[in-house]
Amino acid sequence: MNLRFEYAYSRRILTGLIFSCVGDALLVYKEWYFEHGVLMFGIAHVIYTSAFGLRPFNLYAGGSCVLLGLFSHWLLGSSLNGIMYYLIVAYICLITFMLWRAIARIQLFDQLWTWTKLCSCFGAVCFVISDLLLALDRFRAPFSYSHQLIMVSYYTAQLLIALSVVDSKLDWTVNYRVIQETDLFKLAEEVRLLKKQVRQRKREEMRRSSSRECLASAASSSSSSSSSSSSSQSQSS
Repeated sequence: MNLRFEYAYSRRILTGLIFSCVGDALLVYKEWYFEHGVLMFGIAHVIYTSAFGLRPFNLYAGGSCVLLGLFSHWLLGSSLNGIMYYLIVAYICLITFMLWRAIARIQLFDQLWTWTKLCSCFGAVCFVISDLLLALDRFRAPFSYSHQLIMVSYYTAQLLIALSVVDSKLDWTVNYRVIQETDLFKLAEEVRLLKKQVRQRKREEMRRSSSRECLASAASSSSSSSSSSSSSQSQSS
């Protein structure tokens, strides 16, 4: 695995695929490890999102994904209870956010789209379809050929997302710029450094204020001592 920065997109897609494989293994024993499998896929979606980046924003695609998330919640919410409700709601948020970022990468009107971006977009769409079919089959009502439909859409999704790393030169340039400007981990590091600087400034201000208080107290004590000495001298005279 190449650790150079320009291969960050490929590394993150690979990491997301690894977490998805772990989720697959856990869902084989879904009677006992279904929640753990959902958690692994949620982590995979976070990693995919960090690879896709946060620019361009594409408000219309974001609004459509929000409506899709609300529709999914309406469709499944009544069939969920307990911890599973909160887990599935969180998962819906993660996968719809990932879908938004995958769709936003395609800029058809600006002629900035490539076939690898289309792969990541259609892969995300197939992922949503697969998970929605799985949720309907598990939480609403089982339907015919559910396993075949879920598996075909799921592996199509992972194949298309994996193909998105086969970048052309233009893709490499755009991916480099997007990840460099909107990298989630880099943003978290910048926030951490900013908080550290704020804490250092607060400490410096506290030191300065304490030193001012010490000087003021020293000055007041010296003035009080001088006034007491002058009063004693006047009394002796």
